[in-house]
Amino acid sequence: MPLDITNLARMEQYWGYGLYNNTVNEVNILDVFSRIFKTIETIDNQK
Repeated sequence: MPLDITNLARMEQYWGYGLYNNTVNEVNILDVFSRIFKTIETIDNQK
């Protein structure tokens, strides 16, 4: 289904993700990716 650009402005959403205590390690990176994919899944389920 093509995107209707006339409604694009109403569809814009922004999220911010960060590392726990700004610490770069495998656990924190995996946590951020997990939160990103959970957000995507939530959005997909709302369609």
